[in-house]
Amino acid sequence: MAREPKTSNELENSFVDQRIKELLTKFEALTPYRPRDRERGKGGDIGWKALAAMETALLKATYPEDDKPEAERTYGTCLRQVTALKKHLKLAAKHELKDPGNYYPVQTIIKHFGEALSFQFAEYKFKQNVAYREKVAHRSQTDERVELDLTKQLKEAHRVLELAANGAVNLNEVEWRDVSLAVALCTGRRMAEVHCSGQFRIIDDYTVGFTGQLKG
Repeated sequence: MAREPKTSNELENSFVDQRIKELLTKFEALTPYRPRDRERGKGGDIGWKALAAMETALLKATYPEDDKPEAERTYGTCLRQVTALKKHLKLAAKHELKDPGNYYPVQTIIKHFGEALSFQFAEYKFKQNVAYREKVAHRSQTDERVELDLTKQLKEAHRVLELAANGAVNLNEVEWRDVSLAVALCTGRRMAEVHCSGQFRIIDDYTVGFTGQLKG
């Protein structure tokens, strides 16, 4: 069966696509075994724990950071690919298994495999988080701050919204990006949150409540 098509916002990821084909076959081969044998492997089939270690080695070889000493490596590309791989393995299992009846056992194997894979990169994720916090702390210093005057953007957003509310403009012809950009700049929310998941409620003249935070 065909996998669900990617949305227009998703880029092709040939590495992940290739790994999914191979890993799903190996995961499905483990489904007849007991949980312990799925972890360790049996009958010539490699268990999910060893598969996670092998995947770690493949990721590091595919996306090396040879220009840095080991102590400074964070394997940022590997970490992003790990996230993508776990996500798309779960999605692909809905449509690409030889036996749809193996869906739930395979999802369980994917969960354990993903946790083991993340554990292999835990050291680098920690270093990445430390480096990020240091950058944020530096940018938060008073002398690093940049003042922005958003008056123009806010006035334009207000004008557009007022026209739309009064029915004085065709909603299909409104340049909504001017509105969402102003909202994003002033609230610090992501554009996707403003467009897709964000819900705002008025608290007072200068305050709004927000729900719908996204990550990634």
